[in-house]
Order: sequence, then structure tokens, then C-alpha cells
Amino acid sequence: SHAVITASGYVDWLVETAVSWIAATQRDDGSWGTYLPTAEETAYAIQALAIRQQMTNEVHNEAIKRGANWLLAHRNEPHPPLWVGKVLYSPTVVNESAVLSALWLAEQIGAL
Repeated sequence: SHAVITASGYVDWLVETAVSWIAATQRDDGSWGTYLPTAEETAYAIQALAIRQQMTNEVHNEAIKRGANWLLAHRNEPHPPLWVGKVLYSPTVVNESAVLSALWLAEQIGAL
């Protein structure tokens, strides 16, 4: 999501490729995740799609709505360790802030 947000308006081909990939990899239940669905990965995907929608005429409301509804249903589940230091870990505050940001963005664009 951070690459989509920061590169928008500068490297549009890269952003368009990333947004297409994000939209195509949404799971049937509305979530995103590399191996299993996670709130963190779902939040980042929603952030990218919502910011892209705000900056362009692209409409991703349905994907954002499905992802946000999944987040609302699963946001209090444990966050799996996706971050790498010397060991895998999960920065809970970072994860929770990503979830809150994604839900706020979804609400701002009318997807919630």
C-alpha cells in the first residue's frame, strides 16, 4: 500500500500494475493474505485501493467494502507474525493502526 500511495502521480505504470494485482488477489471472503487471510494484509490492500480511488477516477468500492466487512468481523483475532527481525514477530500497535486507518478510509469513500 505504501508504494501505491507514494508513487501515485509519479510512476503510474507501476501503480496501475500494483493496483491491478491487489484487486485480482482479493480472496472470496473479502480478505487478502499471502498464505492465510490476515487483518494486516487486508488493511494494507484497502489503504492502497482507497487512496488510489481518491486520487483517480478508478472505483474500487465493492472490493473495499468486502475487505472492510471482513476486517470488522476479524479485527480482534490474533495477528500472525509477518515481520522479520531475528525472528518473526507481530507489532500489534502497527497492525491495529493499519486496520483502523483502512476502516476510516473505507468509511470516507462511502464503502462502509
